[in-house]
Amino acid sequence: MSRVQAPLFSEKQAGKCDVCGRECEVHECRNGHLLCDGCADELVFEKVIDYCLRSESDDPYEIFRGIISTDCVRMHDYKHHVIVGSALLTANRNAGYQCDLEPMLREMLKRGRRVPLGACELMGDQLLPGQIGAPEGLVPAGVDGISDGL
Repeated sequence: MSRVQAPLFSEKQAGKCDVCGRECEVHECRNGHLLCDGCADELVFEKVIDYCLRSESDDPYEIFRGIISTDCVRMHDYKHHVIVGSALLTANRNAGYQCDLEPMLREMLKRGRRVPLGACELMGDQLLPGQIGAPEGLVPAGVDGISDGL
């Protein structure tokens, strides 16, 4: 039976971010820290990268489900634009592609953040090829692996 945890962040409230010091709407984490949206997102993205670096699975769906089952990502969240590509890169590395995964995940983070908020709501499944294509572009041309199982 899975353990249900309290959400990582509370609803927004007025306050001062404990990380960057900005006065704005902040979330309170379960440890009592106040974080603005930007600093909260950074925390989540670091958790995604950490999960991927520790994963031994070569199944991108299993990796994706593992990441979103943590308490830091909502079901419908723009962070999926980063998570899909990160899961594909991680599965590829774990299936035998020799690479330095962390810089590739950080580049995937940059690329996924460029997807406009709400784009998937407007575009639906048309956005998926971009999520798959973003990590594909990180693997050098002529290298077998990332698209072999798709």
